[in-house]
Amino acid sequence: MLLMLVAFTGQAGDRSRYEEALLMNIEYVQDKTPNGTTITRVNEYQIETRDNYSPSAYFFTFKKGDVLYVTRYWDGIFKKDPTEFVINDKIWVRESGKKIYIKRPNGKEMKTTVMRKEKLK
Repeated sequence: MLLMLVAFTGQAGDRSRYEEALLMNIEYVQDKTPNGTTITRVNEYQIETRDNYSPSAYFFTFKKGDVLYVTRYWDGIFKKDPTEFVINDKIWVRESGKKIYIKRPNGKEMKTTVMRKEKLK
Protein backbone atom coordinates (compact mmCIF):
# COMPACT_ATOMS: atom_id res chain seq x y z
CA MET A 1 0.00 0.00 0.00
CA LEU A 2 2.82 2.37 0.89
CA LEU A 3 4.55 1.61 -2.44
CA MET A 4 1.37 2.54 -4.35
CA LEU A 5 1.13 5.82 -2.41
CA VAL A 6 4.75 6.68 -3.21
CA ALA A 7 4.24 5.88 -6.90
CA PHE A 8 1.06 7.98 -7.06
CA THR A 9 2.73 10.89 -5.28
CA GLY A 10 5.65 10.74 -7.74
CA GLN A 11 3.32 10.98 -10.72
CA ALA A 12 1.41 13.88 -9.23
CA GLY A 13 4.69 15.67 -8.57
CA ASP A 14 5.63 15.54 -12.27
CA ARG A 15 2.64 17.71 -13.19
CA SER A 16 3.68 20.36 -10.70
CA ARG A 17 7.16 20.87 -12.20
CA TYR A 18 6.28 23.89 -14.26
CA GLU A 19 8.95 26.40 -15.13
CA GLU A 20 8.48 30.01 -16.09
CA ALA A 21 9.10 30.98 -19.73
CA LEU A 22 8.65 34.08 -21.88
CA LEU A 23 6.23 33.67 -24.79
CA MET A 24 7.81 35.39 -27.77
CA ASN A 25 5.57 34.42 -30.70
CA ILE A 26 2.65 32.29 -31.90
CA GLU A 27 2.29 31.53 -35.61
CA TYR A 28 -0.66 29.81 -37.27
CA VAL A 29 0.06 27.61 -40.29
CA GLN A 30 -2.39 25.92 -42.64
CA ASP A 31 -0.65 24.86 -45.80
CA LYS A 32 0.07 21.68 -47.74
CA THR A 33 2.08 20.89 -50.85
CA PRO A 34 0.84 18.26 -53.37
CA ASN A 35 3.23 15.59 -52.06
CA GLY A 36 2.01 16.01 -48.47
CA THR A 37 5.05 17.88 -47.21
CA THR A 38 4.56 21.13 -45.38
CA ILE A 39 7.44 23.57 -45.30
CA THR A 40 6.95 26.25 -42.70
CA ARG A 41 9.06 29.23 -41.80
CA VAL A 42 8.75 30.02 -38.11
CA ASN A 43 10.75 33.10 -37.22
CA GLU A 44 14.01 32.54 -39.11
CA TYR A 45 13.79 28.72 -38.93
CA GLN A 46 12.51 26.40 -41.65
CA ILE A 47 10.60 23.39 -40.35
CA GLU A 48 9.49 20.55 -42.64
CA THR A 49 6.79 18.07 -41.62
CA ARG A 50 5.12 15.17 -43.43
CA ASP A 51 1.53 14.35 -42.49
CA ASN A 52 -1.40 12.29 -43.73
CA TYR A 53 -3.92 15.04 -43.09
CA SER A 54 -4.15 18.70 -43.85
CA PRO A 55 -2.07 20.45 -41.22
CA SER A 56 -3.44 23.25 -39.18
CA ALA A 57 -0.90 24.04 -36.52
CA TYR A 58 0.25 26.70 -34.10
CA PHE A 59 3.96 27.18 -33.53
CA PHE A 60 4.85 28.59 -30.10
CA THR A 61 8.21 30.30 -29.68
CA PHE A 62 9.31 30.89 -26.10
CA LYS A 63 12.46 31.37 -24.06
CA LYS A 64 13.08 29.29 -20.94
CA GLY A 65 16.29 30.17 -19.17
CA ASP A 66 19.00 30.40 -21.84
CA VAL A 67 17.19 28.13 -24.34
CA LEU A 68 14.87 29.21 -27.16
CA TYR A 69 12.12 26.69 -28.01
CA VAL A 70 9.88 26.32 -31.05
CA THR A 71 7.03 23.89 -30.37
CA ARG A 72 4.09 22.78 -32.51
CA TYR A 73 0.48 22.33 -31.42
CA TRP A 74 -1.86 20.50 -33.83
CA ASP A 75 -5.30 22.10 -34.01
CA GLY A 76 -7.34 18.90 -34.01
CA ILE A 77 -10.80 17.93 -32.83
CA PHE A 78 -10.30 19.31 -29.33
CA LYS A 79 -9.34 22.83 -30.29
CA LYS A 80 -7.65 25.16 -27.87
CA ASP A 81 -7.66 28.86 -28.53
CA PRO A 82 -4.10 30.27 -28.51
CA THR A 83 -5.50 33.81 -28.44
CA GLU A 84 -5.84 33.25 -24.70
CA PHE A 85 -2.05 33.76 -24.55
CA VAL A 86 -0.36 37.17 -24.64
CA ILE A 87 2.91 37.66 -26.54
CA ASN A 88 5.80 38.87 -24.33
CA ASP A 89 3.99 37.56 -21.24
CA LYS A 90 5.07 34.82 -18.84
CA ILE A 91 3.83 31.29 -19.45
CA TRP A 92 4.34 28.11 -17.43
CA VAL A 93 5.75 25.03 -19.18
CA ARG A 94 6.89 21.55 -18.26
CA GLU A 95 9.07 19.32 -20.39
CA SER A 96 8.57 15.58 -20.85
CA GLY A 97 10.87 14.12 -23.50
CA LYS A 98 9.97 15.62 -26.90
CA LYS A 99 6.75 17.10 -25.51
CA ILE A 100 6.26 20.45 -23.82
CA TYR A 101 3.09 21.01 -21.83
CA ILE A 102 2.01 24.63 -21.72
CA LYS A 103 -0.27 25.63 -18.89
CA ARG A 104 -3.24 27.54 -20.26
CA PRO A 105 -4.75 30.50 -18.37
CA ASN A 106 -7.66 28.27 -17.29
CA GLY A 107 -5.18 25.86 -15.64
CA LYS A 108 -5.49 23.06 -18.21
CA GLU A 109 -2.55 21.85 -20.28
CA MET A 110 -1.83 22.12 -23.98
CA LYS A 111 0.53 19.40 -25.28
CA THR A 112 3.02 20.59 -27.90
CA THR A 113 5.90 18.88 -29.71
CA VAL A 114 9.42 20.29 -29.62
CA MET A 115 10.49 21.22 -33.15
CA ARG A 116 13.64 23.16 -32.31
CA LYS A 117 15.81 24.05 -29.29
CA GLU A 118 18.54 26.63 -29.47
CA LYS A 119 21.00 27.60 -26.76
CA LEU A 120 21.20 31.39 -26.56
CA LYS A 121 24.54 33.11 -26.13
